[in-house]
Amino acid sequence: MTVLESIRVGDIMNPEIEVIPEAMPLRGILRFIPASRHTTFPVVDPAGKLSGIVSLQDFREAAYEDALQDLVIAKDLATTKW
Repeated sequence: MTVLESIRVGDIMNPEIEVIPEAMPLRGILRFIPASRHTTFPVVDPAGKLSGIVSLQDFREAAYEDALQDLVIAKDLATTKW
């Protein structure tokens, strides 16, 4: 067994990771972000599976469009190809 095989994901994963539901509207994200210390967030589907990653960079432009705050959701902004 190698060293990496003996390490469980739960042992090294940061338990303070904050996720964003993929259906969260931009307005909700804008309220959520200032209370966080993070700049990148996993986006999860209703089952809790990773569906993308959203960063401050991803929604910076949309954040200033008031008309989009209830139309755009986290899934629209997330990076889904990695």
